[in-house]
Amino acid sequence: MNRSEEAVSAEHLAMLEDENRKPIVFGILPTYRRQDLLLDTLRKTMAQTRKPDCLVIVDNESHSQTAEIVTTYRKEFPETPVLFLDAGENLGSAGGWALGMKEALKYARNQDWFLTLDDDDPPLKVTDLEKMYAFALEQSRRVENLAAVGIVGARFNWSTGYLVRLKDDQLHGPVDVDYVGSGHMAMYSAGVMRSQGVFLGDLFFGHTEIEYSLRLRAAGFRVVAHGDLWKERRVEGNRIGLTLRPNRKCEIKWKKYYVTRNYIYTMRQHGRYDLAVKRAFIQTIAKPAYTAMTSPLLAVRGFRLGLKASIDGFLGNMGRTVDPATFNL
Repeated sequence: MNRSEEAVSAEHLAMLEDENRKPIVFGILPTYRRQDLLLDTLRKTMAQTRKPDCLVIVDNESHSQTAEIVTTYRKEFPETPVLFLDAGENLGSAGGWALGMKEALKYARNQDWFLTLDDDDPPLKVTDLEKMYAFALEQSRRVENLAAVGIVGARFNWSTGYLVRLKDDQLHGPVDVDYVGSGHMAMYSAGVMRSQGVFLGDLFFGHTEIEYSLRLRAAGFRVVAHGDLWKERRVEGNRIGLTLRPNRKCEIKWKKYYVTRNYIYTMRQHGRYDLAVKRAFIQTIAKPAYTAMTSPLLAVRGFRLGLKASIDGFLGNMGRTVDPATFNL
């Protein structure tokens, strides 16, 4: 990994090292082949009424155009420190976040927060970060062992192995959850990351926040969602009273491979081989059998995807084991 430019100026470094400063927010943003969206996402992020105090941008493509976009951004927002990292290869969102978090820890204090950002998913409202920053500080005072906050999350049912969607009437005030997802102002305590480690970069893509949050929960930390903003999201998205039903058919997508592999790996890490076997059975037997009734070819491909994901998950073959650009099963 090569640093594309000097990490931070002397002035910015003095701000970060100020012993009397308030808790600040580091935005961690990995990017890959999204130069057409990156600058717009950065501008919308900085249009927040409470802006990130420092941005860590990880280029998973090592593209000169990305460096040019960061240079343009620095000129537009000179007051904001930017750490620009050239990953040297495609580390996926998980690896990009992990690399950015490790770099940010060099500058962060334990009371600071890490905000996960996506290059194609800017904040929905200009007040999102301001409200979540205030929420994070408030919960830090009230909640012992607080590790993460966010607008949207879920609970994990260790009996069934599925995430549980909270009921609409449960969404008010602080809500204890088992994970918060990126794209909804998910923020993680820098102090907790320093003691417990950062995201698992070897996941490459998918299940990243779930794996990390479940790891934190197992260590005795708490994850809290902003119930009122969460319900507001549902109302505005016309999702009140929505009932989610699992897809019974095979999905032939590289993202599905990684989600399945990473789920199985995560359950193994928690000693839940029963749930890992259950997911492998669903992906290699149950879904292909159901799909075969209408599309035998799709069922065969689904079986291959499920089998590879299951084998890799059980054996711990992690990292970029499937290339999104050439994915074919």
